[in-house]
Amino acid sequence: MTFAILNNNNVKSTETDFTSTKKKSFKIKLLLEEISTVEQVKKSVYGLYKNMLCPLCNQEKETFNHVWTCLDIYYIMEGIITDIKDKLERLLIEKGHINKKQSIQYSMKLTLR
Repeated sequence: MTFAILNNNNVKSTETDFTSTKKKSFKIKLLLEEISTVEQVKKSVYGLYKNMLCPLCNQEKETFNHVWTCLDIYYIMEGIITDIKDKLERLLIEKGHINKKQSIQYSMKLTLR
């Protein structure tokens, strides 16, 4: 299953492509919790980053876990999710897949979770 997710692209197995290689590399880094956080960069350039904290909240070390739990990113992500939900809802209404009443009921279910 993991390999299927990592290799999910349109490139034939006998070909390579810069974009798909970059995407696969990022997926592997996420899997291994090795994305470029301040704490990861400190491992190679400690002197330059030794006192640096999360660039968003400036309160805690920017570890892999903090990237996903930082309150400052939470509010940014909440806004992005709301925007995407609204756009999806408008598209579904425009294409006739749902009507306004269904849209309101769906929104209420999402809000109550």
